[in-house]
Amino acid sequence: MASIEQDYYDYPFNQHIRSIRYFDNEHMLHRENGPAYIMFIDIMFIENVQGLLWFEIYYKHGKQHREDGPASTSYYINGNIYAETYSVEGIKHRYMKPAYIIYNENGSIIFWSYYHNGRPIGGQKINKSGFIEMTCKNCKEPYLVESKTYQV
Repeated sequence: MASIEQDYYDYPFNQHIRSIRYFDNEHMLHRENGPAYIMFIDIMFIENVQGLLWFEIYYKHGKQHREDGPASTSYYINGNIYAETYSVEGIKHRYMKPAYIIYNENGSIIFWSYYHNGRPIGGQKINKSGFIEMTCKNCKEPYLVESKTYQV
């Protein structure tokens, strides 16, 4: 039988972490219409922030999976996105677009990498001078990526 579990953790300095997890009949993380693992944080010693969404992860029968957006998203304390990971059936993958993206606190992309069926095929990051540096792992042939202009 499918179930929902909630946990609550207390930490020093008046911090609290709350998680909600959805499971299928086999007790594997799973949810049809939304994230299966959601974590919130209360940080009272900084700015009296309560119920801040910290991260959310979509699962399909125990594997990170989402077809219409990122399978996992984590957030900064200001509510902006920190990182997104695109996964299908538990494997990092996104066709012709970055599968892993990291943002700075104001929302600009600072790192992105491409994965094809779980295989890293290259990435880019913004260096301290504001220039894009390219990296490529396991590149044996050119790989076409979508051309976009990113704000630095």
